[in-house]
Amino acid sequence: MKASLLKRLLSLSMGLIVVGSASACTAIIVGKKASVTGHVLVGHNYDSSGMFVRHAFLPRRGDKPAMFWSQIKKPAGGEKVAHFFYNEYGVAVGSNNGGVMNEWDGATFELPDEGHYSTLTDGGIGYELRIRAVETAHTARECVENMAKLVDTYGYSENARNFFVADCDEAWVFMALKGRRYVARRVPDDAVVAYPNCLIFSHLEPGDIASRNIREKGPNFDLIAYYQGPRTWKSIYNCYRWQNMYRLGAGVELTMGEVYPFSVKPAHLVSVQDIKNGLCSHYEGRPEEVKERHPKKSPKTITPICRANTLEALVCILAPNSADSVFHMTVGRPCEEAYGVYQPFAGVLPPDVALGAKALDRLVNHRLPPTSRVRVAFYAGYGVRSNGCAEWIRLLTASPEVDLTFVDAESVCAGALRKCDMLVVPGGDSRTVRKALGDQGAECIRQFVRAGGGYLGTCAGCCLAMDAATEPERGIGLIPYRRLGSKDVAMMPMRITDSGATALGLPATTRPVRYSHGPVLVPIAEDADKDRHFDVWGTYAGDLDDPGKSFAMRGNVAMVGGTFGKGRVFAIALHPESFVCTRDIVRAAMSYVAGRPVTFPVRERASRALSVGYFTPVMAGITTAQALAQLDVEPSIDLFPIAADEIRFNMLDHLDVLVLPDGVAAWYARQKTLLTPHLADFVARGGKVYGWGEGARHLPAQGVSCRNFGEVLQSLLK
Repeated sequence: MKASLLKRLLSLSMGLIVVGSASACTAIIVGKKASVTGHVLVGHNYDSSGMFVRHAFLPRRGDKPAMFWSQIKKPAGGEKVAHFFYNEYGVAVGSNNGGVMNEWDGATFELPDEGHYSTLTDGGIGYELRIRAVETAHTARECVENMAKLVDTYGYSENARNFFVADCDEAWVFMALKGRRYVARRVPDDAVVAYPNCLIFSHLEPGDIASRNIREKGPNFDLIAYYQGPRTWKSIYNCYRWQNMYRLGAGVELTMGEVYPFSVKPAHLVSVQDIKNGLCSHYEGRPEEVKERHPKKSPKTITPICRANTLEALVCILAPNSADSVFHMTVGRPCEEAYGVYQPFAGVLPPDVALGAKALDRLVNHRLPPTSRVRVAFYAGYGVRSNGCAEWIRLLTASPEVDLTFVDAESVCAGALRKCDMLVVPGGDSRTVRKALGDQGAECIRQFVRAGGGYLGTCAGCCLAMDAATEPERGIGLIPYRRLGSKDVAMMPMRITDSGATALGLPATTRPVRYSHGPVLVPIAEDADKDRHFDVWGTYAGDLDDPGKSFAMRGNVAMVGGTFGKGRVFAIALHPESFVCTRDIVRAAMSYVAGRPVTFPVRERASRALSVGYFTPVMAGITTAQALAQLDVEPSIDLFPIAADEIRFNMLDHLDVLVLPDGVAAWYARQKTLLTPHLADFVARGGKVYGWGEGARHLPAQGVSCRNFGEVLQSLLK
């Protein structure tokens, strides 16, 4: 049971979603003479969204040393990122994104052509670089030399990355640039090195290990100016993290400068607590303080060290004997989560750790090349209803063909769709979603689909796709339809048309599908947009007894499909994801939009699963979506999202547990009158209630208060 815990965990975060590798990690390395322990210390925050953390310990295999590692993985597979390894010889390696190479203009970037040094062999070596280097390394220097040989041989396949490589006596920073380019520098024993997401070497120094082409350019060659430019390394996105990590971790104040030093002499010997103070920083009490609960009061362009999407904080206390090395690790943000203290080579391991064959399987799978999974961006931003969110997540995380990432309005505007194949927008309030996206987000989605990306929308997602001219408060202009609306919930018969049956591979029959306040789609009078080509794939075969409705639904459009530019679009006014009997429509729609088969296998459940209700706001968010995903993948849990406006309908009658999550105080205050009597009845019937954060403030007397969601989940899995 425990071995599956963190395998399932996603980041407990809300905020910017970045598809792919981490884009806002922060690291600090302390030389042995600058450390209170007399040995090297390393601190690191790993930041990335739509992923989760899992750990493994692999015993010695022949001449390969035993290893402990922390791996970052997406919910449904795909690209895997192992951000930290530690072997039995005492060598540790992890990394930060090194920022964008050269100037980024929002569309393309190009490195200088340096002939052989710009090329890759067999696709180059990427995230697996650290694994192959640390597998045989007895010291940090040997690991760096291994990395140099691998980049010389294959070329580095990614954009840029700064690796920390350390043992108890010395530490290095290995800066890998795309192609056969690299520089490595030893951290002075009496100094501290901190770095965000940019290149950190400007000129070569004696003792550096560098690729031949960089060495030949001489000591006056400016690496940063040539390979990156100031837009990245001078941005306050990086500079404030640089400054505050040195301030909190080393007691050194730096001012905005042209180029930050590679290392600084600390004002005092650096302790583990100093490092933790830096890793959890939001710049409290300073002009650049990031007030995440009050974003309107915060500078919009500043990124803190501890971010909304920090997956794991790590402090390495390295010792001469690997059994004595200690690792302080959080799952989630270090400003909220307690550190676990582990000694992997002394047998003190994280509760989720995989051992033996399972650990080897994770290592082998980590080194597989990228798969052909469908990269799905699921919109979980403000405006999406929690209950619909849960049903979609249940399907998408179960599909072996889907690589899932959560996005919201902010991340869509930031370009999160660039590395995705399709966008799914579930039910909710289309006006709220449209307002959150703004014109910029709407245009990002249009460009994404026009260029070949897919779009699938149900209910509110269907409304969001509507014609922008006739539905300016809801539509973004993908389909040439406007809406007539109704307010009711029912099982509504829908007839699949002949063209819908042909396109989706389904029989042309009439079948009931869950309906909840969805639109009747009405074609616009004249469509001047030549990018839009759509057919009616489904019509309403029944009507609603709604006194406020002045139109008939029977015979009108409920489902359409077609193309917008080069991309495929599917929009349905109903909720086929809600019930098992209609999920073949979802499977067919996903396969159509993706252009390849997508399946949803039945997930195995325990014979007596715990019935767990998760009290959600009416509108979901990324935090809610990720928590629901974590609960739903556990075979010992049957998950029932309980929206605030549904609790009155006897929704607690057959539950074993109700979870009250952290949330906005004002929202909980509005639910108090409704919530209190239902909780009292639930507990009187023998139900258990867990809560954390603001949710813990509303627990009944017999409720269990927890520090965070991870503690709730551990309690449920005992």
